[in-house]
Amino acid sequence: GKRRHRLGSMNPEKADEAKQAGNAHLAEGDYVLALKCYTEAIAFSARRDHTLFSNRAFAFTKLQQFARAKVDAEEAIKLKPEWPKGHFRRAEALKGCGLYTDAMGSYARAISLDPADEHLRQCAFLAEVSAKSSVQRGRSFIVIGAAVAIGLAAVLIISNTQATRKSPEIVSSLLAVFGLAFLGAAGGAAARELWQYQLASHAATPSMKNDDFVKLQFPGMKIPGSKKAGGRMNAAGEMADHNSAAGVGAVASDPGPAARRRVRSTNKSFRNRQ
Repeated sequence: GKRRHRLGSMNPEKADEAKQAGNAHLAEGDYVLALKCYTEAIAFSARRDHTLFSNRAFAFTKLQQFARAKVDAEEAIKLKPEWPKGHFRRAEALKGCGLYTDAMGSYARAISLDPADEHLRQCAFLAEVSAKSSVQRGRSFIVIGAAVAIGLAAVLIISNTQATRKSPEIVSSLLAVFGLAFLGAAGGAAARELWQYQLASHAATPSMKNDDFVKLQFPGMKIPGSKKAGGRMNAAGEMADHNSAAGVGAVASDPGPAARRRVRSTNKSFRNRQ
């Protein structure tokens, strides 16, 4: 059955080799190849390794694939709930989606597990600032909608006055202004709801699983279950520093300008894939 297939696919040596290759690609900033290597490591690993999902979440985040990063971060949390970096990864993914209030919750959880980490506190503070700015932007939709409607009412009243050469009735004019202002505010509120819905949709779980998505990008991958088709690491294989509780650490040896251009080009083209 499924368990027998899983046991038959285990190859700890290949898993570790793929993991180390993924770590090297992360250090070089080649996030696309890092995804490939971590996916291979996950497939061959004898156990569900939370660091593999955490590091792949970081690679997805750097490629602006935030919904997929969130999925991997949540898998890391599921595997090791008391590990602060998993919650940090989730917060970073939510922040990338523009869901700053939700991100603050994950940052807070990470801080509760690692109170001494000043980088986490700084990230949480910045998320709070962004959350307040986001709330203000949401309110601006209503204000702008009402202001546009009031301006429209004023134009209509002035135009009617010039056409009829009569002074406008104060009561009826005020009613018209307030009525249009209400409609404008309602339209602004609707626009705000649409904007918030769009932000939430950015974090929605993709229909295709992350493993299958990565395999689709690399048709030649030959790993169990497949169909044809910059950071410093610590001893445990985790991203060691916190530009990385998550992930931007010491850069590996310079691969050369041509290689750097290739990596930038590959990373950029990958960001728009779904």
